[in-house]
Amino acid sequence: MKNIYLSWSSHELDSFLILEELLDEIVETGAHGIIKIFLHTTGDYRISKLKVENIYPNLIKHSPQFVKIIPDRHNVYSLIEAVVKENPGNTYGIAAIGSKSLTRQARRTTNYWNKNSPFEKRINYYEGQLFNLQL
Repeated sequence: MKNIYLSWSSHELDSFLILEELLDEIVETGAHGIIKIFLHTTGDYRISKLKVENIYPNLIKHSPQFVKIIPDRHNVYSLIEAVVKENPGNTYGIAAIGSKSLTRQARRTTNYWNKNSPFEKRINYYEGQLFNLQL
C-alpha cells in the first residue's frame, strides 16, 4: 500500500478525539508520510479557523501536515478525484463505513467514476469493511 486517505465526517468536534491514539501511533511509527486524514466538521461552520493543534495538541511538535480540518461535508467524488490526481496510475480502493446513506453515496460515486473515467484506473469499492492495518 502506497498511500492511505481517511475522510472522517462528524457534527461534533469531540468525536475526533477517537482518533487521538491512532494519530500518536502514526507519528511514532513514521507512517505520517503515507497517511492523509481529512476531518470534515459538519456542525458549527464558524469554526473555520480551527487548527489541528486545537484538537490534537500532541501534533504541534510532530507533523500536523498529514491532518487537515475542512469545515464542510465530505464529497466522495472530489476525494477520489484528488487521490487519483495525486497518485496517477495506481490501483485504488475505497471503503465506506457509516450510515446507509454514506455507504450508498460512496458505492454510487465509485460506480459513476468507473463508468465515466474509462482511461483512469478503476476504483474498487469494499462494502463496509473494517481494516486492521499494521503500521
